[in-house]
Amino acid sequence: MKSYIIPPDRTIRTKTAREREAYKRRLLAAFVRWRDILDLNHWRITVQFQDEPYSQDDDDNHTVAVTSATSKYLRAQINVAFADTAVFERDAEEVVVHELLHVAISCLVHPLLDRLHVDGAKFALHLEEQVVTQLARTFVRLAKASPRALTAGSKEQSPDSPVHNH
Repeated sequence: MKSYIIPPDRTIRTKTAREREAYKRRLLAAFVRWRDILDLNHWRITVQFQDEPYSQDDDDNHTVAVTSATSKYLRAQINVAFADTAVFERDAEEVVVHELLHVAISCLVHPLLDRLHVDGAKFALHLEEQVVTQLARTFVRLAKASPRALTAGSKEQSPDSPVHNH
């Protein structure tokens, strides 16, 4: 499982159920948009909002989302921690891209992990996290700088593989 972590000063409180639902809709729209841009339409991706608080590490950083992808079956589940706190809007798109990049590179990383001993596997997971974080930041900056630079990878969407909200 892979996760996206942000420091505590980059979170906000959502005040009403209406704000929370609007935020969820924006996140789902971003998942659909970036899934298309990253050409992941052949995957069956489920996005699930968890009504539980963020987990925190020793530095008080918050885990925002966790992804589990199985490249063999082209299935992924992305769990978004969604209690009364949400990430800033400026970070939300990066969270989406970050988690979808875990899906995109899972076919490269998972076979490697199967062949590494424990210490090597931990290093490979750390390396994957760093690569995905940097790629997500780059893609989002590129999209903001030149929205037409990133056009959808494939306009066709398979009816068997939409992004699902649970």
